[in-house]
Amino acid sequence: MGQSLITNKGNISISMAVWLATDTYSAGTLQDPTKEMISATTLLKPTRQFILSQQVPVQESTVDVTDLISNRLGHAIHSSIEESWRNNYAESMKKLGYPQKLIDAVRINPEVDDEPDTIPVYLEQRYYREIDGVVISGQFDQIINGEIEDVKSTSVWSYLGTNKDDDYIRQLSIYRWINPDKVTSDIGRIQHVFTDWQRMMLKQNPNYPAHRVIENKFNLMSLSDTENWIRSKLNEIRYNINLTQERMVRCTKEELWMSDPQYKYYADPVKAKEGGRSTKNFDNLQSAHSHRDKAGKGVIITVPAEVKACGYCPAFPICEQRKEYIPDA
Repeated sequence: MGQSLITNKGNISISMAVWLATDTYSAGTLQDPTKEMISATTLLKPTRQFILSQQVPVQESTVDVTDLISNRLGHAIHSSIEESWRNNYAESMKKLGYPQKLIDAVRINPEVDDEPDTIPVYLEQRYYREIDGVVISGQFDQIINGEIEDVKSTSVWSYLGTNKDDDYIRQLSIYRWINPDKVTSDIGRIQHVFTDWQRMMLKQNPNYPAHRVIENKFNLMSLSDTENWIRSKLNEIRYNINLTQERMVRCTKEELWMSDPQYKYYADPVKAKEGGRSTKNFDNLQSAHSHRDKAGKGVIITVPAEVKACGYCPAFPICEQRKEYIPDA
């Protein structure tokens, strides 16, 4: 499959369109071109998505420049963080009140891993490790004094609406598995940078993140558990890669970001027809019927489960499972 075609349906100016259409990401190259390579982040994708996305014809594999905004903003944030550490960390740490002795101990991408009384900081480096004939590659954001960190630029909606903790733990654990000499801590950190954070929402939602940048800390998988997970994932890909879609593994509810169906009770049937606000909502049909029976009136409207991940999946044009939830127009 070739590169995806990029459209500009909104007629965005050339100054911005060129920026959005530019992709500097590289999965790296191997000295032995006969070997198969999979990146850590690709390995985390649903197996069905991984396989089908490689089968989408070029003429159907199109994206619009507006769909690339989040990706490019994320890349810009990562580049800015890397640049600040490479070129300005000493001055910034001094402004933040860190003692000079600590600042002097920092080493950026040191060639010697075990220099005594220093704090090694590794930035945006890609490493490789082979397992069962496949090379797993991983480019971490930073390793600071043995702790792995990854920066995620995301919307608050995504942070609150999808639980990606397991993926975060696996990603950070794979980075440690690839770099066990540099990642020496059992703790990994995810730094969330919210693109749509609003201070006024703090009073409206008790679960709303307290700051625009927050950190989540995770206990990493053991090296042996991580290797077993990688091996199991590779075996699943090998088993499914030549199967028809009907026999291929399906994306799970969690992978689809599928919501639960909702049952809306309307005391006034007219409001239900007009699309008005429901009187009460229920998570299961039995409870909704029980409430209606006690009330002695009203109607129940079922809101089907909704899948959100399909809209972001590169296999969208050809996936038969997707068509069950989002039929072709």
